Amino acid sequence: MNNQELAEKLLLMRIAQGQWEQLPIKDKLQKVRKFRHLLVVQRDKIAKALFLDSGKPYEEALGAEILPLAEACKFLEKNAAHLLRPRKIRSSDTPWWLFLQKSKVHRKARGIVGIIGTWNYPLFLNGVQIIQALVAGNGVVWKPSENALETNKILAELLLETFPPDIFKELSSSRESGPVLIDSNIDFVVMTG
Repeated sequence: MNNQELAEKLLLMRIAQGQWEQLPIKDKLQKVRKFRHLLVVQRDKIAKALFLDSGKPYEEALGAEILPLAEACKFLEKNAAHLLRPRKIRSSDTPWWLFLQKSKVHRKARGIVGIIGTWNYPLFLNGVQIIQALVAGNGVVWKPSENALETNKILAELLLETFPPDIFKELSSSRESGPVLIDSNIDFVVMTG
């Protein structure tokens, strides 16, 4: 995908992201629950992809990637509503010259988050970052690693089966896609490594 094609997709994503951000958290978490269930159902297929990409045996794929990602999803299902809600600032955390002021912190989505994927834990690390960004109300553009092609393919399939396609886009895993993502009109970049 070149810069112009990505720019056009990002225009559409901005509209979808605004609608996604307004969606109640319980609706977003239903998608996370569905994704978690798909991880379990597709575990053999995912483990095979991880073996092809990195040589991880089934037990390691399950214990180091699939189950931790499922647990991260479960954590969000249980805690995201609490973590993302507005919070009052305690008076003890307010400077003395503002002691009569009442303040709240409102968590807002960043907008469109670009994620440059990692190769060493391609399911777990990429999956957690993508799911967290989506639950927080962001759109995600993911540039996966060129060293985990089979795992990238399955992760993208599961995400697109679960979340609206207008808020998640996968770029090519080629090295050229990184600069295209960085130079695009995104609001935040996540990179592990």
